[in-house]
Amino acid sequence: MSDLSAMAQDIRKLAGAVVQVYKAIRDYRAGSYPHLPYVEARRIYPVVLTLEDWYCCGLYLPTLLDEAVRAVMQAAGLPLDWLEAMPYAVISIDEFETAAGVTSAAGIQAFWSGKLEDAEHRRWPFAVTATTASRNTSVPCPDLFHDEYEAMFADIGA
Repeated sequence: MSDLSAMAQDIRKLAGAVVQVYKAIRDYRAGSYPHLPYVEARRIYPVVLTLEDWYCCGLYLPTLLDEAVRAVMQAAGLPLDWLEAMPYAVISIDEFETAAGVTSAAGIQAFWSGKLEDAEHRRWPFAVTATTASRNTSVPCPDLFHDEYEAMFADIGA
C-alpha cells in the first residue's frame, strides 16, 4: 500500500494525454486544421476521456495530476497560463454520457465553465456537478444513443 510508483506512472501517462490535447489546441491556434479555422472568440474545454473512472476528485489525486501536467506542459514548451484560461477535465466515458446529456440541456458554457473554472467544483466528482447543473435547467436530460442501444440488444430474448 505504501508503494505508489504504479500510480505515479499512471498519473504521468494521464498527464501526457492531457498535454496531447493542449498540443492539438496549439496546432488549432496555429491554423494546422484547414477544415477548422481558428476563431479567437471560441471557448475551448479540453477533455480527456478514459475507459475507466479515475475518480479525479478530492484533494490528493487532482493535485498530483496538476503537478504532472505542469511538468509535461513545460517540457513541451506550452504556455502554463493555458491551464487557467482553458482548464482541462479528465472524465470517464460513463460519466461523459451523463455530462453530455446535461450539456445538451443546460448548455456547453453553463455546464463546463461551472465545472472547470470554479476551484471548488473542479474537485467535485462529475456526477455531483451534473446533478447540480441539471437542477438548474427545466429541460430534462435526453437519453443518449437510445436508438443504438435498442438496435444493439433487439435480438436478445427473442
